[in-house]
Amino acid sequence: PMTKAEVRAVAMSYLGVKPTDVCWDIGCGTGSVTVEMALAAYEGHVWAVDRAADAVVLTDENCRRFQVGNVTAACGSAPAALADLPPADRVFIGGSGGEMAALFALVWAKNPRARIAVNAIALESAAAALAAFRSFGVEPALVQLSVARSRAAGGLHLMMGQNPIYLLCGGKADE
Repeated sequence: PMTKAEVRAVAMSYLGVKPTDVCWDIGCGTGSVTVEMALAAYEGHVWAVDRAADAVVLTDENCRRFQVGNVTAACGSAPAALADLPPADRVFIGGSGGEMAALFALVWAKNPRARIAVNAIALESAAAALAAFRSFGVEPALVQLSVARSRAAGGLHLMMGQNPIYLLCGGKADE
């Protein structure tokens, strides 16, 4: 599923992507975060990886649609699919395939100053991310986001709640 615009905005704020950054979008899905990262890192490069081939195709289509050319999308399972990528400055994890700790280890082995943001819809994924951060001595920012969007009902506007999202973000260099 596509990361909600409101969640992308908060994640990008916490990540602080700079124009020359190298970014990774792990579990890129539709590529919505990939596009946001590519627009912010307009002199850098974004590597988008997903284990689902249709997600990579959709990410490529959305990059063309939003006219971002600084993206390489690839199909593969993390962390193995990330091994040959250049070190990342900013990393967004939208899906870990149960390999959260291994992803953190790889990111920080390549660049100890990288910032990582994790988007989780399940409590267990949020707990795995929190444990991964803490295993590296990082106490991440942890926010739970609830988005409600209006739906017209006659002349009224009803607010319809979306699934809550847990967002964790931090880096070893934050201290």
